[in-house]
Amino acid sequence: MNTPQSYLDSSPTCRGSVPLRAFTGSALLLLCITPGCSQPELGRQAYTLAVSLDQLFEKRDEVQLARAGELIASELASGVISNAEAAVLTDLVSRAEAGDWDRARRDTRKLLAAQSDW
Repeated sequence: MNTPQSYLDSSPTCRGSVPLRAFTGSALLLLCITPGCSQPELGRQAYTLAVSLDQLFEKRDEVQLARAGELIASELASGVISNAEAAVLTDLVSRAEAGDWDRARRDTRKLLAAQSDW
């Protein structure tokens, strides 16, 4: 009679599921650490706006912050940037407006870094 341990060791289901779980876990980890995988691709104008936001967040300029929000809305309305780009940029501005300038800048840097292929 097999003990529970020896039964598990000889079960094809248990033996086969361990490599499958390892593969699935590895695939998920790779997706999570791939640079830029969760960041949208920015067009030329949205990229330029993001660079400006990075500088603005460094200076913590509240007057320019209000203007940046207006400029993003204007660029969206005129079709220069996409809805997705506007949403990402507006989210960054909202973080700074809430007083989290450091996080806004850090997230802007991640967004910009994700745009390069190297």
